[in-house]
Amino acid sequence: MTIINVYIRDFSKIGQIQQTERILYNLTETQINLKKFYGVELISQKNEQKFIFPYHNISDSEFFVKNLLNYLYENAVKAESSKDIIEDALNSVLEFICD
Repeated sequence: MTIINVYIRDFSKIGQIQQTERILYNLTETQINLKKFYGVELISQKNEQKFIFPYHNISDSEFFVKNLLNYLYENAVKAESSKDIIEDALNSVLEFICD
């Protein structure tokens, strides 16, 4: 698997509301037989701890997954919330295709 860092977002400490955190928004590429699949991986770094949230093999469309990654970054989606956001986005795409 290949992991490419696309975006980095830093969050500052805001009193008791928010802790300092860095999130890496990564594109993943996996080759299965002769076909490539793309996914996202969000890494949360806070208090010298690292938490990895991998969502591999979302699509064979690199363009689609890069757009999804861009959406997560531009909306400052936190790593721990990413699963629900990604599922909602994928469901929206499926509904659009089926209509």
